[in-house]
Amino acid sequence: MVDLWREDGGRSFHAEYSPTDKNLVLLDRDFPPRYWSGSDGRTTRIWALQPEGKTLTELAARNRDCAHTHAVWSFDGERVLYHGRNRREGGWILGVCSPGGEVLREYDMPDAPYYGHVSAMQGKEALLLDGNVSDNLLTWLYHDGELARIEVIAAHNTEWGSLPGQTSHPHPLCAPDGRWISFNTTQKGRSDVAVVRV
Repeated sequence: MVDLWREDGGRSFHAEYSPTDKNLVLLDRDFPPRYWSGSDGRTTRIWALQPEGKTLTELAARNRDCAHTHAVWSFDGERVLYHGRNRREGGWILGVCSPGGEVLREYDMPDAPYYGHVSAMQGKEALLLDGNVSDNLLTWLYHDGELARIEVIAAHNTEWGSLPGQTSHPHPLCAPDGRWISFNTTQKGRSDVAVVRV
């Protein structure tokens, strides 16, 4: 095992290599007291790491809230998709930035009440969501305009929190050809993997 990055006092989750640049990794930097839900209140959670040079690039949300999370690469490696709690106004922020940290789009959604996850969608300028705007629907949130547009894909019908940890969370993933989305669905204590053709 090789350490790509090490620092005292923090935790790290959701490390993900760029699909096009193997010297670029998304990295969460979580510090006390809030760790994953806001770090230390000063340090942005999401960073791009170049392991060879040990170089970090901050990927800060426009509203400067440190609580954005679940960052993923777009399939072409040109964008980073993320969401996070909006501590100032409530709800969630959903955004897109460049690997260099330029915020390309960011949407404040104060009426979005649900927890969830973000994934990339091949062939669409959209975030793939399992929550935030609905507790039962997989949706696309298009980021190709000033206003966010939402399109329903399918119901995932999971019973959030019915199993320990995040076992019951859908965690949708798009196939490389953009034709299939897989996700978890939990009902009555049983968790299954389902696919939907899009």
